Amino acid sequence: MTIEKDRTTSLTATLNNDDREEDGLLDYYEEHGYIDGFGNPHTSDPDLTDTDGDGHSDYEEHFDPDYDPPRLRGALRLDGNGP
Repeated sequence: MTIEKDRTTSLTATLNNDDREEDGLLDYYEEHGYIDGFGNPHTSDPDLTDTDGDGHSDYEEHFDPDYDPPRLRGALRLDGNGP
């Protein structure tokens, strides 16, 4: 979008911060995957709090390195960059 000097315009943006099952991970990262702090790719189901059924929430597995989250090749980093 280009706005000429000394002109104003309005802009509307919609942010998607959905977390359908409210596990603490945004649906976008669950659907498209993410890279953890150790460089490992992961994905999870945005409709399940505990995708792999091991008794630990997807959020807990993502933020606690003692748990083993579900993995996916080609996931996105949380900063939006590729693997």
